[in-house]
Amino acid sequence: MIRIAAGEKHSAAINNRNELYIWGVGLHGRLGNGKSSNLVRPTLCEDLQDSKVDKVALGSTHTLCLLKNGKGKVWGAGKYGKLGLEATEECNFGQPKDLIALEKVKVEEFACGPTHSMALTEDGDLYTWGGAKDGKLGYEESRAVVPVPRKILDNNKFYMKEVAIARASKYPLFT
Repeated sequence: MIRIAAGEKHSAAINNRNELYIWGVGLHGRLGNGKSSNLVRPTLCEDLQDSKVDKVALGSTHTLCLLKNGKGKVWGAGKYGKLGLEATEECNFGQPKDLIALEKVKVEEFACGPTHSMALTEDGDLYTWGGAKDGKLGYEESRAVVPVPRKILDNNKFYMKEVAIARASKYPLFT
């Protein structure tokens, strides 16, 4: 395995052929196999077996996956808009969906929190979306939810090469 990720109740790994393996609690569709049953062993994500998976990020109930071509795939619980699919209700997507809102940029990194998500582009631009409570998206927002990615920082202001969200914290970390 060349990359690993751990969520609150699920785990993932990418092998040297860029195939995604995922396991854990299947509730809310977070495993991306179209089912809600648990997987106790690493299992190939069949919907992505013909795609070259580069990186994966796991939230509490959702998964974001980055393909080698810089495009994003998302699945799991859409509550709070954290999938970036404009769905803010109790929508669960059990199989990978294209993250269309970011299709015009090349994403380098994803990070997931319990109620929000982040993307860092190859140009150093930072996008956030999902639950906006407590300012965790990086901008003032009167709405409780921002269901599509919004650029908050660009490379003209900061240089970033990684983003992370600490599970025990409400706020993103920049490195």
